Amino acid sequence: LFKGCWWQHPDDVRKELTRREIPVQALEDRGALIIADLQRLYWDHGLNGPVRAWTEEARKTSAMGYDIMWGSGSPSPLSCGGDLSKLVDFERVLHQELRDLPVVGICPYVLERCEFGLLEPFIELARHHSGMILYEDGKSVYLRTPVL
Repeated sequence: LFKGCWWQHPDDVRKELTRREIPVQALEDRGALIIADLQRLYWDHGLNGPVRAWTEEARKTSAMGYDIMWGSGSPSPLSCGGDLSKLVDFERVLHQELRDLPVVGICPYVLERCEFGLLEPFIELARHHSGMILYEDGKSVYLRTPVL
C-alpha cells in the first residue's frame, strides 16, 4: 500500500488510518505500507520527486513478491504550487512512468466548485488516468478512458 500525501501531513494520515483500525505501525514495519510526503518531495525535487517515490515503491513491491501495489495520491488541483498546469504535467509523467509497473493508483480529486476555464485542464487530467468516478450528492458515474 502506498499513500502519497499532498495536502495532509503524513502523521495525520497515520492517526486517521489507526482510528479506522488499520494496523499502521505493523504494516509500516513490514514495508507493506508507505506513507510519503509528496508535497515535500515536490518542493525539494520538482515533479521528479513524487514521481520517483511512486516508481521506487512500485519496484520494491515487485521485489517483495507482491503482484500489485495499491496507491493513492489524493492530489488537490492546487497541489503543485497552485498551478494546475504543473499538476497536469506531474500526472502525465507519472502515468508514463507507471504504465508498465504493477500499480493500481486511486487519485481522488476534490473539486469544491467548477469554475469557468477548469474543464480543459480537468480533461487533461482525465487523459492521464484509466478511469474516473464523478460523485456529487449521492449521484455517481464511472467513466473509463479508452487506451489509445
